[in-house]
Amino acid sequence: MENTELLQAIRSMIQEEIQPIKEEITTIKSDIGTLKSDMDTLKSDMDTIKSDTSALKSDMDTVKSDISALKSDMDTVKSDISALKSDMDTVKSDTSALKSDMDTVKSDISALKSDMATAKSDISTIQSTMATKADITRLENKIEQYGEVQQKDIYHLLQLTSKKVDNIHEDLKSLAEVTGEHEMKIRSLARRPV
Repeated sequence: MENTELLQAIRSMIQEEIQPIKEEITTIKSDIGTLKSDMDTLKSDMDTIKSDTSALKSDMDTVKSDISALKSDMDTVKSDISALKSDMDTVKSDTSALKSDMDTVKSDISALKSDMATAKSDISTIQSTMATKADITRLENKIEQYGEVQQKDIYHLLQLTSKKVDNIHEDLKSLAEVTGEHEMKIRSLARRPV
């Protein structure tokens, strides 16, 4: 009889010791689920950036095409001034759209940095509960490397875009020379509100 009571007491003590461990395991599982969700969000954000980058490349091809058309139209500027004005408006519109796309890329970069900071924070939380320092260091290095690669790609695209905008600006100067700078200034003044 004493052995049975002793065994019951030992079982009760063991169950009291195991209960906090079970709760900690449940918390760890929940944290892992949160991390997986955050990683899925990060992947989705990366897909959005890739899509935006592709759209920017397409817009840049459109600008190249517009610039090429503008150069060929310069040969006929002397005989058709009204067609030239229409082409200049198209170039301005394309430049404005390009600037808008650049702002979108900057916004996407900012969102990516924010997502990366969130991922680092989540990694730190997991590190304190279950991961080794080596695992965390390896994950942080991969995230930083990926961020650096993305920043370099976007920086290159911004440089290319800047060169295209400079080319457009130079083409507009050339058009001003062909049509007469004085004539263009008079028309610009006429468009300004009084």
